[in-house]
Amino acid sequence: MTENEKKFVNKYLEYYKKYNGNIPYQVWTKEGLSDYRQSLGISLKRSSELTDEAVKLFNLGNKLGGESQESTFHRIFYLEASDWFGFDNGYDCRVGKNLSDDTMSNLRNTYGISLDEEIVFERDTSFWLNNNQGVVITDKAIYCIPDNEKNDEKLIFDWTEFDDVKYKELNFYFKRDKKDIGSLASNYFFKNISSEQLKNVGPKLADMLTRLSRLYENVSDPIELAAEGKYDEALKIVDDIIKKNPQEADGYFFKGRVLYMQQCSKENDPIDEDRLVEALDLLDTAEELVDDIPQNLSLIHWNKGHVNCMLGNTYRARNEYVLALDECDPEDRKEIQREISESESEMKDLWDNYITRYDYKDRKYIMPIKDYDIAGCVVNDIDVFRMSNIPSCFRFPTGHPVANQLYIGHPYNPSFYVPFEESEDLFFVDKVHELCYLLECLGAEEISLTSVKGKSVSELSQNELHRSANADVKLFSGEGSMDKSGSSQKDTNSQNERSMLIRLDPMRKPFVPEGLVWYPEQPQWQRLVKSRMDSNMLEYNENVSTSQTKFTNDSEKSEIKGSAKYLWMKAHAEVEQSANRQFKESEETRWEVKVKFRSIRDLSDSQAAQHEGSLKNEKKSDLVKLTADEKSYVEEIKFCLESDGSISDRERRFLIRMRDKFNISEERAKELEEMCTQQQLTEDEKEYLEAIKEEITDGIIPERSRRLLERLRLSMDIDKERANEIERIALR
Repeated sequence: MTENEKKFVNKYLEYYKKYNGNIPYQVWTKEGLSDYRQSLGISLKRSSELTDEAVKLFNLGNKLGGESQESTFHRIFYLEASDWFGFDNGYDCRVGKNLSDDTMSNLRNTYGISLDEEIVFERDTSFWLNNNQGVVITDKAIYCIPDNEKNDEKLIFDWTEFDDVKYKELNFYFKRDKKDIGSLASNYFFKNISSEQLKNVGPKLADMLTRLSRLYENVSDPIELAAEGKYDEALKIVDDIIKKNPQEADGYFFKGRVLYMQQCSKENDPIDEDRLVEALDLLDTAEELVDDIPQNLSLIHWNKGHVNCMLGNTYRARNEYVLALDECDPEDRKEIQREISESESEMKDLWDNYITRYDYKDRKYIMPIKDYDIAGCVVNDIDVFRMSNIPSCFRFPTGHPVANQLYIGHPYNPSFYVPFEESEDLFFVDKVHELCYLLECLGAEEISLTSVKGKSVSELSQNELHRSANADVKLFSGEGSMDKSGSSQKDTNSQNERSMLIRLDPMRKPFVPEGLVWYPEQPQWQRLVKSRMDSNMLEYNENVSTSQTKFTNDSEKSEIKGSAKYLWMKAHAEVEQSANRQFKESEETRWEVKVKFRSIRDLSDSQAAQHEGSLKNEKKSDLVKLTADEKSYVEEIKFCLESDGSISDRERRFLIRMRDKFNISEERAKELEEMCTQQQLTEDEKEYLEAIKEEITDGIIPERSRRLLERLRLSMDIDKERANEIERIALR
């Protein structure tokens, strides 16, 4: 638009406003509007184009309520930028009203422009004219993508962020309070224009951009105001932002941040918890409304962590920091990692007593994650721990825990966690072990286990994981003989039947042992005890199935699987491979347990008294008060001794690692091991052990002493292999 065209449009709008849009014919003739047009050298056709555009903008202003910010923006942009738009070439340097809907859609997707913004100009600098590089101007901001291969380096100059634009040496410089905030080269606004032309049109474009920016209120940064202690002023600004843009996250985030900063400033005064709770609510709203830019979400979680920390919700704060670590600004990573470590340190008491602080349903599933993979690993139904900081109250089978493994807590043994995919079988064997132990204590002289479906007795009993998991409760505590029958395959129902028969020689009258974990939850066992005690029951049968030890239903399993897959994705694990392995379907296993009891009448008082004395001797060392770590170490010793009563070289190396883990001295470890070893020996074996110790000289047993010990061994009916084991214990 030329200067003369501008003069004509302004004159026309004067009459248009004066006559409310209906300019009388005589105005054109008698008042000389037509002559004025001719004197400016404007053709009738051109005047029609100019007046149509002027009327359109005038009506827009009325629709919005007078000369609104938006109508003024359009008037300046479309009517006063003719020197600039004169270089619109129709394909890579175009005014917004000349863009197709397809082009508009591409620009919005590429530059991240919302639908409520009007695109008024595009300069496409891409080689193939793909609309993915260059400059786009809207009524909200100026967007620039310098390189379409580096889309994340996009520049955005919001109209409210600058108040002045200067043109100099082929560049436009954007300023705020006379300070440079960025610049754009002239080729982002023009195509094929000479340096001489730019000397004229460059300053005019800079002036127009300046006037457009000043249409928008330059709002002070509320965070900067809060940092200066101007909280009321900052809160007023953020309330205005929320009022103007209730569906955008910025206002809610800023207000939550300001409220938090306000409470931080109270050095001696008590904090206002209600204001902090309000801050959390605002940050939650910001999280719901935030755009898809990951760093914005990270910043929200980081601030939620700060607020929760101030409220004393340290565990929640830790989880928010873990979420903030995901996709955070690289410069913030170390600081967030430090805050994760500090929050976990503050929770040491909670960590050490985790199993007593939370109900089973709230701590049922856990997953350890490598420290460097923890970012973003937070879900509602699985508790996640860094491998370097797993609660000390947790116990796992030998070889565990391992990273990215889903564990489920034992329903009745609070500290024990087992791999999820093994849990049905493991809990099943654990239950059978305890039942057999109870039957033994009730005076069983014969117990048979028969596999009627699924896995066999030997298959599960010999599983290393099951053995390590059941170190607490021995299958049988007394002496007896064990027979295993062969397997027989039933073709009609494909059931694999195998059995195990154990014969015992009970001496003590029936009793219920301490430390049982399943018994309190098994009414059938409690009725068994009552019948045995009151009625001298002599035979008993029970079927035990994995369906009874399945503590995750199908619906819950599906939800847990979804959460686990999310964690594996975040931890850079093989998602489908992990899911297939840890959520594999298992066949039901069912065993039949049959028992024959010795009559209570046959258990004489003298036998019971003799056995009582033996038990007292066995438990003498248990009277020593043990710490929690010593108890854990003792359990590991018992596990190593369980198979053959001795400790192999491999088991010895394992115990040394456990000793270091529980911070137990070498001397104390030997005392605990001796205590456990004594509990594994009969009275004759203990006497034989003491005899060996008396004969040891300078760490060896003299040949003459060996001949005497051999005679003692034979008199006590101790076999040669067992005698060698006892000798190794004595020489240790």
